[in-house]
This record gives sequence, C-alpha cells and structure tokens, in this order.
Amino acid sequence: METSADINWSSALRGLSESEIRRIEGCLTRREVAARSPIFHQGESADALYIVQAGRVRLIRRTEGGEEFTTGIWSEGYLIGLISAFLGEKRFLAAETVESATLRVFQRSALHGCMEAIPRFALNIANLLALLASESIQRAAPLALESVGAKLGRVLVKLAVPDDSGRGHVVRGITQDELGSMVGASRPWVNRALAAFEKRGLIQRHKQLISILDIAACRRLWMD
Repeated sequence: METSADINWSSALRGLSESEIRRIEGCLTRREVAARSPIFHQGESADALYIVQAGRVRLIRRTEGGEEFTTGIWSEGYLIGLISAFLGEKRFLAAETVESATLRVFQRSALHGCMEAIPRFALNIANLLALLASESIQRAAPLALESVGAKLGRVLVKLAVPDDSGRGHVVRGITQDELGSMVGASRPWVNRALAAFEKRGLIQRHKQLISILDIAACRRLWMD
C-alpha cells in the first residue's frame, strides 16, 4: 500500500528513461530559503510546485479566526504544493521552512509541458494526485477526533533528527510557542504536555533541545 512517503520526486520519475529524466530535471530551478521563512502563503495563486532537496518544510492551515494548524512536516524528496500547482488554483495551505532549506522549483507551465511530452511521467503525476486525494479522505475523520496531545507527539516525531552520536534523535531549536502554533495550543499547555511525556519516559527536555528517548516507540504511539 502506498503512503505519504511515496509522494516524492523519485516516485514522479519512476520508470522514465535517462533522457526523459534529464529533460524534466532541466526544467527545474533552485531556491534557497532561510529558516522559519515562508515558501508560499495560503490563498496566493499557485504557479509552481516545490521539491524539498534539503532541510524540512511544514505545511500550515490557518483559519479565519487566526488559528494555525500544522498538517505535515516534510523533508528531502517530498513534493510541496502539487495539487494547487497542477490545477492552477489558489493555495489552500501555506508552507514555511523549519530550518534553512534548499528547494527545486517546477513551474506549472513546464510541468504541464513535460506531462504532455512524456506519457509515463503524466501517469506518475496522476498517481501522486490520486494518492494525495486518498490520503486526505482517509485522514480527515481521524484528525478531526485526534487529541492535541497526539498532534504534539506527531509533530515531535516529524521534527526529530539524529543526534550527534547517530544513536538517538532530538528536536533542536524549536520553542514551546512554535510547538503550540503547530498544534493549536498555548505555550503553558505545551509545557504541561511535554512534562507529561517526560514523566512517561518518552522524552527528556534540555535547554533548546528535546531528546526523543525511543523514536521507534514514539512512532508506533503517534504515527501508526
């Protein structure tokens, strides 16, 4: 079964010849974005999709009341803004970097041109669009019922990176205010939730750092 992990650039290029890949890659440009900076805003016209080459990007939904919810945090290879770019519609999510990131930009006109010229590429893009739609339907009900605590746990797992030893995982440089904005909670609530996670032996808090003590267990708890 395909999952959100399959919504990546390698899936878009699956089954293509080297010459076809070179033609497509030749349409891409490079963009460097500083940490905690917008890539695109919710409601703006979509003229390109983005491929994360390095760093992490979070997708955000903002309500009319000003609340902000993180719908996902993605890293190398993930395609950002595919649906709105394909349709040429306004962005229904915003995207911003978690840390400094390198992106590859695929303009909508070039995307359509490559799809018209390379049938297998068009089929791959259609499959990714269907996968995004299917995932959205499957996740809608569970996410609506999901507790804020579970959302916070899921965000921590998404933000975790290998530590300097390579044996553990940590969340670096993210404030409690920022965690709160990612899950729609206040800073005091986040502080209490992190304390509860620590008491359960899931994390350990340090200054500017959260250690994930058992990343596999946390993934089973919050991601499955």
